[in-house]
Amino acid sequence: MTYRNLNTLSTDQNQETIMGRLDWNASVFNRIIQSDLSYNLSNSRELRREFIFIPVPTGEGTHTWRDDNGDQDLNEFYIAINPDEKNYAKIFVPTDTFVDAFNTIISYRFNLSFPRNWRDEGGFKQLIQHFSDVSAWTMNAKVTDDKLASRLWPTNVAEDGILSMQETLRSTFFFNRTNSKFAADIGLSRLENKQWLFNGFEKRLNRDFKSHVRWGINRQLNLDVNYIQGLRTNASDVLTARNYAVDVQTWQPSLAWQPTSRLRLTGTLTFKEKFNQFEETSDETASIRQVGLESRFSRAASTTVSANFKYIDIDFNGVETSPVGYEMLEALRPGKNLTWNLSWQQRIGTGLQLILRYDGRKSGENEAVHLGRVQVSALF
Repeated sequence: MTYRNLNTLSTDQNQETIMGRLDWNASVFNRIIQSDLSYNLSNSRELRREFIFIPVPTGEGTHTWRDDNGDQDLNEFYIAINPDEKNYAKIFVPTDTFVDAFNTIISYRFNLSFPRNWRDEGGFKQLIQHFSDVSAWTMNAKVTDDKLASRLWPTNVAEDGILSMQETLRSTFFFNRTNSKFAADIGLSRLENKQWLFNGFEKRLNRDFKSHVRWGINRQLNLDVNYIQGLRTNASDVLTARNYAVDVQTWQPSLAWQPTSRLRLTGTLTFKEKFNQFEETSDETASIRQVGLESRFSRAASTTVSANFKYIDIDFNGVETSPVGYEMLEALRPGKNLTWNLSWQQRIGTGLQLILRYDGRKSGENEAVHLGRVQVSALF
């Protein structure tokens, strides 16, 4: 723990800073259960921020702009999905308003794994040896509430007392995790971002409940079935047109054929149902049917070639150019869509690697969009 008291002569003000860190790890029952905890506490003075979007070279940004009214408004920028639409970067701009902030970072990891030799002992030990669990939780919060309880554990702080908060939770419970014949798992993933900007509050939440079954039919064929029940929400005090809560249900069976150690072919079917449940009057819905084919060829640390083709049919009810429309359509258009990509990664010398990538898509009656990229990496 560190305490600092800084006296600024120009303003005749004292700035007190407290920083502390606690690390704890445990291994019990002969390493069957392992856990790690990291706890960080500090305080500082933070600038309130606002954000703008600036154009960048195609493919190097994070957002895309889709004009709704002839002007370039903040609510017309979306997180880009297609590579050729990543034309804008979101830049946070500091203001001249300072606030006292209390920063808390908490990270916890949990691992449950039974000894492999229990499979030979029979009875209850042989049964539970098939199960394992991996979980992780992280929270990074900056709050203005100076109450001790809010500083130590900032999970129930009012929105007007939060400057920023990011919370991530991932937990997966496995059955036969490393078994090549049959395996299954269920899991939860949750990512929440909250941020108080100069002109209001902004919040995003992605949550998924997942279940997965894998069956090795034989040495060459492998069947995977995934079911995901998800939620995508966006809330903003200022950009109210971007408020939505989209419920997503996904079925995705896939069959992989690997005739040799170098070649793998995979066919995938995807069925998605989406509906906006933000308000009782929200009636946006989308049904997505997708067929995908993927191939991959690799040769021991020298060459990797992969290709992917998808046919996507979307039945959509709503306004296509709205923020909720962009989320539900996944940056595509109602009707028939085609996407494809080709990637070639080649080692061309010691520490030198060449990557070529080509992406394309065609939506409805629109012209096809093509994007090619070349990258050379050198390791010294």
